[in-house]
Amino acid sequence: MATITEMQRLFGEERINELLEAGRSGDFEAIKTLADYGHPPAVLFMGNAYYNGENGVSQDLDKAVFFYKKGAELNGPSCCCNLGLCYMMGHAVEKNYQKAVEMFKEGEALIMQDDDEDYRKTAATTQINIACCFGEGGFGLEQSSEKAAQWWKKAAQLGNPRAQFTFGLLCVKGDGVEKNIDLAREWLTKSARSGYDSAETLLNLLPLIGKWRWTTVTYEFRYNGTYSYINTDSGKQVDGNYMVSDGNKVSFLGVGTFDRFVIQGDSLTFEDVRGVTFRRI
Repeated sequence: MATITEMQRLFGEERINELLEAGRSGDFEAIKTLADYGHPPAVLFMGNAYYNGENGVSQDLDKAVFFYKKGAELNGPSCCCNLGLCYMMGHAVEKNYQKAVEMFKEGEALIMQDDDEDYRKTAATTQINIACCFGEGGFGLEQSSEKAAQWWKKAAQLGNPRAQFTFGLLCVKGDGVEKNIDLAREWLTKSARSGYDSAETLLNLLPLIGKWRWTTVTYEFRYNGTYSYINTDSGKQVDGNYMVSDGNKVSFLGVGTFDRFVIQGDSLTFEDVRGVTFRRI
Protein backbone atom coordinates (compact mmCIF):
# COMPACT_ATOMS: atom_id res chain seq x y z
CA MET A 1 0.00 0.00 0.00
CA ALA A 2 1.25 3.44 -0.91
CA THR A 3 1.85 6.08 1.73
CA ILE A 4 0.03 9.41 1.65
CA THR A 5 3.19 11.03 0.30
CA GLU A 6 3.50 8.41 -2.45
CA MET A 7 -0.17 8.89 -3.39
CA GLN A 8 0.32 12.63 -3.56
CA ARG A 9 3.23 12.03 -5.93
CA LEU A 10 1.18 9.58 -8.01
CA PHE A 11 -2.04 11.57 -8.19
CA GLY A 12 -1.28 15.04 -6.91
CA GLU A 13 -3.04 16.46 -3.89
CA GLU A 14 -5.62 18.25 -6.01
CA ARG A 15 -6.51 15.01 -7.83
CA ILE A 16 -6.80 13.14 -4.52
CA ASN A 17 -9.27 15.75 -3.25
CA GLU A 18 -11.23 15.49 -6.51
CA LEU A 19 -11.46 11.70 -6.18
CA LEU A 20 -12.55 11.96 -2.54
CA GLU A 21 -15.24 14.49 -3.41
CA ALA A 22 -16.41 12.38 -6.34
CA GLY A 23 -16.63 9.34 -4.09
CA ARG A 24 -18.65 11.20 -1.49
CA SER A 25 -20.96 12.34 -4.28
CA GLY A 26 -21.66 8.79 -5.38
CA ASP A 27 -18.79 7.94 -7.73
CA PHE A 28 -17.85 4.67 -6.03
CA GLU A 29 -15.09 3.79 -8.49
CA ALA A 30 -13.32 7.09 -7.87
CA ILE A 31 -12.94 6.53 -4.15
CA LYS A 32 -12.22 2.82 -4.67
CA THR A 33 -9.14 3.86 -6.65
CA LEU A 34 -7.80 5.68 -3.61
CA ALA A 35 -8.79 2.84 -1.29
CA ASP A 36 -6.86 0.35 -3.43
CA TYR A 37 -3.77 2.48 -2.84
CA GLY A 38 -4.42 2.55 0.90
CA HIS A 39 -5.69 6.08 1.40
CA PRO A 40 -7.08 5.92 4.99
CA PRO A 41 -10.24 8.03 4.53
CA ALA A 42 -11.06 6.15 1.33
CA VAL A 43 -10.51 2.79 3.01
CA LEU A 44 -12.88 3.79 5.83
CA PHE A 45 -15.41 5.02 3.27
CA MET A 46 -15.32 1.66 1.49
CA GLY A 47 -15.64 -0.27 4.73
CA ASN A 48 -18.65 1.77 5.83
CA ALA A 49 -20.27 1.51 2.41
CA TYR A 50 -20.11 -2.28 2.46
CA TYR A 51 -21.06 -2.48 6.16
CA ASN A 52 -24.18 -0.35 5.75
CA GLY A 53 -25.02 -1.24 2.14
CA GLU A 54 -24.87 2.33 0.88
CA ASN A 55 -23.32 4.48 -1.87
CA GLY A 56 -24.54 2.17 -4.58
CA VAL A 57 -23.32 -1.17 -3.17
CA SER A 58 -25.16 -3.98 -1.43
CA GLN A 59 -24.30 -4.85 2.15
CA ASP A 60 -21.34 -7.20 2.29
CA LEU A 61 -19.92 -7.68 5.77
CA ASP A 62 -17.00 -9.76 4.52
CA LYS A 63 -15.83 -6.90 2.33
CA ALA A 64 -16.48 -4.43 5.12
CA VAL A 65 -14.24 -6.40 7.48
CA PHE A 66 -11.59 -6.61 4.72
CA PHE A 67 -11.44 -2.82 4.45
CA TYR A 68 -11.63 -2.28 8.21
CA LYS A 69 -8.66 -4.61 8.68
CA LYS A 70 -6.84 -2.73 5.93
CA GLY A 71 -7.62 0.56 7.64
CA ALA A 72 -6.55 -0.76 11.03
CA GLU A 73 -3.18 -1.71 9.56
CA LEU A 74 -2.90 1.94 8.47
CA ASN A 75 -3.61 3.04 12.07
CA GLY A 76 -6.98 4.45 11.15
CA PRO A 77 -8.81 4.94 14.48
CA SER A 78 -12.31 4.59 13.03
CA CYS A 79 -11.36 1.40 11.19
CA CYS A 80 -9.91 -0.03 14.42
CA CYS A 81 -13.11 0.79 16.32
CA ASN A 82 -15.38 -0.52 13.56
CA LEU A 83 -13.39 -3.73 13.33
CA GLY A 84 -13.72 -4.06 17.11
CA LEU A 85 -17.47 -3.72 16.73
CA CYS A 86 -17.47 -6.52 14.14
CA TYR A 87 -15.68 -8.80 16.62
CA MET A 88 -18.06 -7.71 19.38
CA MET A 89 -21.16 -8.43 17.31
CA GLY A 90 -19.82 -11.40 15.34
CA HIS A 91 -20.27 -9.68 11.99
CA ALA A 92 -18.42 -11.67 9.30
CA VAL A 93 -15.94 -12.84 11.97
CA GLU A 94 -16.24 -15.17 14.91
CA LYS A 95 -17.58 -13.32 17.93
CA ASN A 96 -14.58 -12.60 20.13
CA TYR A 97 -14.66 -10.05 22.95
CA GLN A 98 -10.91 -10.33 23.52
CA LYS A 99 -10.13 -9.27 19.95
CA ALA A 100 -12.88 -6.68 20.12
CA VAL A 101 -11.32 -5.07 23.19
CA GLU A 102 -7.87 -5.14 21.57
CA MET A 103 -9.14 -3.28 18.51
CA PHE A 104 -11.26 -0.90 20.57
CA LYS A 105 -8.23 -0.03 22.70
CA GLU A 106 -6.09 0.63 19.61
CA GLY A 107 -8.73 2.92 18.16
CA GLU A 108 -9.37 4.67 21.47
CA ALA A 109 -5.66 5.34 22.00
CA LEU A 110 -5.34 6.86 18.51
CA ILE A 111 -8.36 9.09 19.06
CA MET A 112 -7.09 10.27 22.45
CA GLN A 113 -3.79 11.34 20.85
CA ASP A 114 -5.59 13.90 18.69
CA ASP A 115 -5.28 17.59 19.53
CA ASP A 116 -8.96 18.25 18.84
CA GLU A 117 -10.82 18.09 22.17
CA ASP A 118 -14.20 17.61 20.49
CA TYR A 119 -12.81 14.70 18.47
CA ARG A 120 -11.35 13.13 21.61
CA LYS A 121 -14.84 13.10 23.13
CA THR A 122 -15.91 10.68 20.39
CA ALA A 123 -13.72 8.06 22.10
CA ALA A 124 -16.47 7.72 24.71
CA THR A 125 -18.50 5.44 22.43
CA THR A 126 -15.55 3.07 22.11
CA GLN A 127 -14.86 3.23 25.84
CA ILE A 128 -18.48 2.24 26.47
CA ASN A 129 -18.09 -0.73 24.11
CA ILE A 130 -15.03 -1.85 26.07
CA ALA A 131 -16.97 -1.48 29.33
CA CYS A 132 -19.81 -3.59 27.93
CA CYS A 133 -17.41 -6.35 26.86
CA PHE A 134 -15.81 -6.54 30.31
CA GLY A 135 -19.18 -6.27 32.02
CA GLU A 136 -20.61 -9.22 30.12
CA GLY A 137 -17.45 -11.30 29.69
CA GLY A 138 -17.15 -14.49 27.68
CA PHE A 139 -16.15 -14.98 24.06
CA GLY A 140 -12.48 -15.18 25.00
CA LEU A 141 -12.58 -12.38 27.60
CA GLU A 142 -12.65 -12.79 31.38
CA GLN A 143 -15.55 -10.93 32.95
CA SER A 144 -14.44 -8.07 35.18
CA SER A 145 -16.82 -5.68 36.91
CA GLU A 146 -13.83 -3.63 38.05
CA LYS A 147 -12.50 -3.11 34.51
CA ALA A 148 -15.99 -2.42 33.24
CA ALA A 149 -16.40 0.31 35.86
CA GLN A 150 -13.03 1.80 34.95
CA TRP A 151 -14.06 2.19 31.31
CA TRP A 152 -17.49 3.53 32.19
CA LYS A 153 -15.72 6.15 34.29
CA LYS A 154 -13.39 7.08 31.40
CA ALA A 155 -16.40 7.67 29.15
CA ALA A 156 -18.14 9.60 31.93
CA GLN A 157 -15.11 11.85 32.30
CA LEU A 158 -15.40 12.68 28.59
CA GLY A 159 -18.89 13.98 29.26
CA ASN A 160 -20.99 11.13 27.87
CA PRO A 161 -24.40 11.31 29.63
CA ARG A 162 -25.12 7.59 29.33
CA ALA A 163 -21.74 6.75 30.86
CA GLN A 164 -22.23 9.31 33.64
CA PHE A 165 -25.57 7.70 34.48
CA THR A 166 -24.18 4.16 34.35
CA PHE A 167 -21.12 4.96 36.45
CA GLY A 168 -23.38 6.70 38.95
CA LEU A 169 -25.56 3.60 39.07
CA LEU A 170 -22.48 1.41 39.65
CA CYS A 171 -21.56 3.67 42.58
CA VAL A 172 -25.07 3.15 44.00
CA LYS A 173 -24.81 -0.62 43.65
CA GLY A 174 -21.14 -0.95 44.58
CA ASP A 175 -20.63 -2.91 41.37
CA GLY A 176 -16.97 -2.86 40.36
CA VAL A 177 -16.39 0.21 42.52
CA GLU A 178 -16.82 1.02 46.18
CA LYS A 179 -20.41 1.91 47.02
CA ASN A 180 -20.54 5.69 47.33
CA ILE A 181 -23.88 7.51 47.27
CA ASP A 182 -22.29 10.96 47.27
CA LEU A 183 -20.17 10.12 44.23
CA ALA A 184 -23.20 8.54 42.58
CA ARG A 185 -25.16 11.75 43.12
CA GLU A 186 -22.33 13.78 41.55
CA TRP A 187 -22.28 11.72 38.33
CA LEU A 188 -26.05 11.35 38.11
CA THR A 189 -26.42 15.11 38.45
CA LYS A 190 -24.03 15.67 35.56
CA SER A 191 -25.95 13.19 33.44
CA ALA A 192 -29.30 14.73 34.35
CA ARG A 193 -28.03 18.21 33.44
CA SER A 194 -27.28 16.83 29.97
CA GLY A 195 -30.91 15.82 29.64
CA TYR A 196 -30.56 12.11 30.40
CA ASP A 197 -33.97 11.34 31.89
CA SER A 198 -32.93 8.07 33.53
CA ALA A 199 -30.42 9.96 35.67
CA GLU A 200 -33.14 12.29 36.96
CA THR A 201 -35.29 9.28 37.85
CA LEU A 202 -32.50 7.60 39.80
CA LEU A 203 -31.57 10.84 41.54
CA ASN A 204 -35.10 10.99 42.92
CA LEU A 205 -34.64 7.50 44.38
CA LEU A 206 -31.32 8.20 46.11
CA PRO A 207 -32.94 9.38 49.36
CA LEU A 208 -34.34 5.86 49.78
CA ILE A 209 -30.95 4.17 49.44
CA GLY A 210 -29.56 3.14 52.80
CA LYS A 211 -32.88 3.68 54.60
CA TRP A 212 -34.21 0.25 53.77
CA ARG A 213 -32.91 -3.23 54.41
CA TRP A 214 -33.47 -6.47 52.55
CA THR A 215 -36.00 -8.86 54.06
CA THR A 216 -37.58 -12.10 52.93
CA VAL A 217 -41.35 -12.12 52.87
CA THR A 218 -43.88 -14.87 52.23
CA TYR A 219 -47.20 -13.69 50.87
CA GLU A 220 -50.08 -15.84 52.10
CA PHE A 221 -52.92 -13.85 50.63
CA ARG A 222 -54.12 -12.33 47.40
CA TYR A 223 -54.67 -8.63 46.73
CA ASN A 224 -54.70 -6.11 43.92
CA GLY A 225 -53.16 -2.68 43.72
CA THR A 226 -51.03 -0.37 41.66
CA TYR A 227 -47.31 -0.28 41.08
CA SER A 228 -44.59 1.83 39.58
CA TYR A 229 -41.64 -0.10 38.26
CA ILE A 230 -38.15 1.06 37.54
CA ASN A 231 -35.53 -0.86 35.63
CA THR A 232 -32.25 0.05 37.31
CA ASP A 233 -30.28 -0.43 34.10
CA SER A 234 -32.36 2.02 32.05
CA GLY A 235 -33.99 4.05 34.82
CA LYS A 236 -37.32 3.88 32.99
CA GLN A 237 -40.42 4.12 35.19
CA VAL A 238 -43.87 2.74 34.27
CA ASP A 239 -47.15 2.70 36.20
CA GLY A 240 -49.64 -0.18 36.16
CA ASN A 241 -51.64 -2.69 38.20
CA TYR A 242 -50.41 -5.73 40.09
CA MET A 243 -51.72 -8.77 41.90
CA VAL A 244 -49.85 -10.81 44.51
CA SER A 245 -51.03 -14.30 45.31
CA ASP A 246 -50.03 -17.54 47.00
CA GLY A 247 -47.06 -17.98 49.29
CA ASN A 248 -43.91 -17.45 47.28
CA LYS A 249 -40.74 -16.75 49.20
CA VAL A 250 -37.69 -15.03 47.75
CA SER A 251 -34.58 -13.20 48.93
CA PHE A 252 -32.82 -10.38 47.11
CA LEU A 253 -29.18 -9.59 47.67
CA GLY A 254 -28.64 -6.05 46.47
CA VAL A 255 -29.81 -2.99 44.57
CA GLY A 256 -30.49 -3.71 40.92
CA THR A 257 -32.23 -7.06 41.27
CA PHE A 258 -35.69 -5.57 41.46
CA ASP A 259 -38.03 -4.43 38.72
CA ARG A 260 -41.01 -2.89 40.48
CA PHE A 261 -41.66 -0.98 43.66
CA VAL A 262 -44.70 0.11 45.63
CA ILE A 263 -44.86 2.36 48.67
CA GLN A 264 -47.56 1.22 51.11
CA GLY A 265 -47.54 2.90 54.50
CA ASP A 266 -44.25 2.19 56.19
CA SER A 267 -43.22 -0.54 53.77
CA LEU A 268 -41.54 -0.23 50.39
CA THR A 269 -42.57 -3.32 48.44
CA PHE A 270 -40.59 -4.50 45.45
CA GLU A 271 -42.47 -6.79 43.10
CA ASP A 272 -40.90 -9.54 41.04
CA VAL A 273 -44.17 -11.51 40.66
CA ARG A 274 -43.08 -13.45 43.75
CA GLY A 275 -42.71 -10.37 45.94
CA VAL A 276 -40.13 -8.88 48.30
CA THR A 277 -40.54 -6.19 50.94
CA PHE A 278 -38.12 -3.61 52.30
CA ARG A 279 -38.84 -2.29 55.79
CA ARG A 280 -37.56 0.86 57.36
CA ILE A 281 -34.68 0.32 59.78
